[in-house]
Amino acid sequence: MTRSDGSAGMSGTAELVFDAAAGTLGARISPMQWEGASWELAAADSYYTADDDLGGSNISNDPANPNSLQGAADPSVLCDCDYLSWGSWNASIDANGTTYGPDAGYWVVGQLSAAADLPLSGVASYSGQAIGTVNDGEAVLSGVTGSFTASVDFGTGLGSLQIDGFAGRSFGDSNLDINSGGMFDWGFTGQLSDSAGLTGQYNAAFATDGVDPAAAMIGTFSAEDGAWSASGVFGGTRP
Repeated sequence: MTRSDGSAGMSGTAELVFDAAAGTLGARISPMQWEGASWELAAADSYYTADDDLGGSNISNDPANPNSLQGAADPSVLCDCDYLSWGSWNASIDANGTTYGPDAGYWVVGQLSAAADLPLSGVASYSGQAIGTVNDGEAVLSGVTGSFTASVDFGTGLGSLQIDGFAGRSFGDSNLDINSGGMFDWGFTGQLSDSAGLTGQYNAAFATDGVDPAAAMIGTFSAEDGAWSASGVFGGTRP
């Protein structure tokens, strides 16, 4: 997400609960550096009709700037699948005397798989897209996209992850380790870098399509290099 000071390097976790029968969703988004604060959306303040038609809002401390969450205008930006969803959000939250208010945030969700449900052998490759926000030191750009790829050897738990063509930058992790801990009890985390001094981090997890517990990989990322910073989400599926 993009902080109110214009920098874009902050990631975190998102949990959305969809109720198709009631046509509602509930949400809880927790950026890692918000001093334990989180933004929450009650089902009563939301609507859900389809993966590309969802959203909600609730009044923040500033009634003229309500917290809001929106679904993706084009779900295929991340993948050609119907079991992942992504979108944007904004919020204003007071925590310990500080008001946090992102100008642009992105979320991605799927039905995450527990580590115990993942394969014990075999190699999987994932491909999809990344989308987020960039501050290039002069302007803040939202809706920036790039390609996402990853590979995992489930026998060793090791692999690699790469984001390419994101505002002209490419960065990744050649030491991906799905046993490195991460989102809740079922994800993993790692460090991002390139050859020019960029540093960053990501949180990722596997999502199921209802049959294959490792059908997709989704996550959040943040990166910076001097005055340049970026954050966003990624998602990809197996061929």
